Amino acid sequence: RYLVDREGVDGARIAIIANGVDAERFRPAPSAEARSLVRGALNLRERDFVVAMVAALRPEKNHALFIRAAERVRSEIGGCAFLVVGEGTEEHNLRALAADMRLESVVRFLGRRDDVPDVLAACDALVLASHPVVETFPLVVLEGMSAGLPVVASDVGSVREMMVDGEEGFIIPSGDEDALVERLLLVARRPEERMRIGARARSRVKMEFTIDKMLGGYADMLKSLVA
Repeated sequence: RYLVDREGVDGARIAIIANGVDAERFRPAPSAEARSLVRGALNLRERDFVVAMVAALRPEKNHALFIRAAERVRSEIGGCAFLVVGEGTEEHNLRALAADMRLESVVRFLGRRDDVPDVLAACDALVLASHPVVETFPLVVLEGMSAGLPVVASDVGSVREMMVDGEEGFIIPSGDEDALVERLLLVARRPEERMRIGARARSRVKMEFTIDKMLGGYADMLKSLVA
């Protein structure tokens, strides 16, 4: 749409190939025991409701919304952990916000990680809180879906092309703190629903958003050009 509407490109010259993720690398823990081991390595309690946000610590990613939601979720259900995975210029400000809200034991800053699939396998939900102007096709949403997590995502970029709201995840208005808290409390209190949505999300990724699917799209396009 951008190329046609803003750049004047002929739509007939455009092929759309969705990005893909490695569904074997990003996958749910294979067993309850394996999940417990991953949680133990991250110093997470087995009974806690664990939510992750994986993004560079920049203003446009809106981690402040994630932290404010953490305070409200904790007040409702008690045991929970909100994991901030990533690094960036906003770390000092975000740590200060968490401290001001007395969330040091709830909001945990994990920094840059090379084991994001393991972190996601230890979680119960994933959040994308970004403002609209910065996202196009956020791969972290697909990574969370592939890991079998219900993803609560701002209505930004191509998120609506990745998931069906309420069936394979949740799409909320960007910046809507009430909506974020409501969806997180829903999946925290209804583990069966959480599992159902996570399974549908992973199935969607395996059908439409794998690396093999992406590469096949490029191969088909190149074959058509050669022909």
